[in-house]
Amino acid sequence: MREEYSLLLAVASGCLIFLITVGFAFWQSPEILSAAVESGAAVPHPLAGRSRCDGCHGPAGEIPYPLRHLGWSNASCTKCHPADH
Repeated sequence: MREEYSLLLAVASGCLIFLITVGFAFWQSPEILSAAVESGAAVPHPLAGRSRCDGCHGPAGEIPYPLRHLGWSNASCTKCHPADH
């Protein structure tokens, strides 16, 4: 009886942790549910000599990016923001 209760408690706790994790993921990134990833705005300036996007676009930069961009590398910027120059 005791082992059965412990097992049920562990399974219920695991399911609760999973549901909370999924809830926070959707809350932070609601675009997860969208069918296609939309491209961001094109980069309006030349990229020559500007390899570090976060130099100007960090959270405290001259033109800050949204908080959901935190943690992305500089190399990933041009995957969504095409460079026209």
